[in-house]
Amino acid sequence: MADDGKDTAIQIDFTEGSLLPGERANLTVTYTPSIATATSFVTFKVTSFAGNSIEFTAKGSAKGYDVALSTTSIHFGEVNLQSSTNRLINVVNMSDLPTSFQFFSDKSNLFSFSQTEGTVKANSSQRIIISFAPSYVGNFYERVFCLVRHHKVLYVDLIGTCYDILTKPVPLTQRHVDTYRHKVIMGVHKKGSLMSKDATLGGVPG
Repeated sequence: MADDGKDTAIQIDFTEGSLLPGERANLTVTYTPSIATATSFVTFKVTSFAGNSIEFTAKGSAKGYDVALSTTSIHFGEVNLQSSTNRLINVVNMSDLPTSFQFFSDKSNLFSFSQTEGTVKANSSQRIIISFAPSYVGNFYERVFCLVRHHKVLYVDLIGTCYDILTKPVPLTQRHVDTYRHKVIMGVHKKGSLMSKDATLGGVPG
């Protein structure tokens, strides 16, 4: 017995043997996927010394984790200089198995996470507190990515504005961020087009 050799996720327990007239043998086909949401398809060919042959196929699809963030955009509003504010985000696991996650954020950033990595139980959620503590006046933005095992990359946009008694920038909104990112993709953006003279925009790739 031989397979096409292209997909090792599907295996058979033995590949040769002998049968008496009228005898049967049971084969065990095992499917062990290593990539979530991938589909495997293998054709096996059974041949005999007499020259007869028969083919059969085996197919399997790997079910991925169903995980999401409770929101993809968090606005911290306008915060007075040297003050701070908090917002909540949930990592929601709608799968039947536990999974791990990790947020990639600089610890010295103005946006800080109460927890950047951990495990979410099956059909449960993990609450994360995100703090915004600006140390100077300006508009601030960062897209933070979250890696989940066997899942596509998730992200959340963090937006906040800091002001003091002398300077109060026009608040940055998600609409401004979306417009800027669209211009970046289209290649028509101008560096600093989202920033006023007294504002700082962090984390926007140019």
